Amino acid sequence: MKTWGQILTTLKYYEALYDISFYLRKEQVRLEDLVPTQSQIRRERIDSIKELLVPIACVKHQGRFYVLDGHARSLRAKQLGLGSVQAMILSPEAKIDFGIVKVVKEMNIRSLEDVQIMK
Repeated sequence: MKTWGQILTTLKYYEALYDISFYLRKEQVRLEDLVPTQSQIRRERIDSIKELLVPIACVKHQGRFYVLDGHARSLRAKQLGLGSVQAMILSPEAKIDFGIVKVVKEMNIRSLEDVQIMK
């Protein structure tokens, strides 16, 4: 339940940030199309995931899916050899330029391989 609450909190945050309504849609997303938005994650968070029950949360920009919530679940899916993961896509009612896309480019993060797994 906590993770679902996080997805809804993220949705409300983006609505307030961009002053526009968003809606959620569920989609199966290939791991190779994911772009992380954080550069590090603790190994214990990944290892603690036994089943992938809750979708990750993303925004879509130019065919890529920027992870807002669910980095550990995405990396766990990769460890398990899965090719894709369920995602809740936050979609704005109108086209916007996501600030997170610019930040990720500045951080030089392009794929799950760019995330450093910390002890």
